[in-house]
Amino acid sequence: MALHDLLAAIEADAAAETARLRAGHQAAAEAILARARDEAAERTAAAVSAAEQAERPVAELRLAQARDAASTRLRQAHETAYQRIASDVRDQLHQIRRRGDYQQILAAWISEARAVLPGATVVQVDPADEALARRLLAGQARLRIEPVLSCAGGAAVSDGAGATVTNTVEGRLAAAEPELRVLTGRLLRDDPEGCPATRDVPEAMPA
Repeated sequence: MALHDLLAAIEADAAAETARLRAGHQAAAEAILARARDEAAERTAAAVSAAEQAERPVAELRLAQARDAASTRLRQAHETAYQRIASDVRDQLHQIRRRGDYQQILAAWISEARAVLPGATVVQVDPADEALARRLLAGQARLRIEPVLSCAGGAAVSDGAGATVTNTVEGRLAAAEPELRVLTGRLLRDDPEGCPATRDVPEAMPA
């Protein structure tokens, strides 16, 4: 082989080896980069997961606080609505003496109280109802009328031995309060049965 041919062959082998080495280094570098990217992705995912785990209790606490605040506002709204409705009912009942049928109402309430306490000998009324009570009980000599109550309407009966039955506007309103609260709740839930029921309360109680 001529000298220049030998040199050319050596240069060709050297170039091939250099290319092989370069390819090997490049592959190794790319593998290193790939592993680095994978490790970075894993660490990022772990960091995100850790952050989410750390923030979850805070998020749950905030959610619970928001729910408690909403429940408190709802209870306050219910109570405000109830107080307004109760106030309207109370105002209407405190004007009961102005009703055209108050005579029948008072007679019915006295009768109801006497039915509970058949041995009653005393009928107590507000001074504003004394004259009406005497007319209603005229002829019942064993009953004594005492104008000693302070109420918007109604009466109380007693037997002289310590037993008393009270049937007044204030007492009936207090007894109706639980039902009135239920009706208010229905009204706030937009229950169709709630609206007419609340409107009927002032009429139903005196009847």
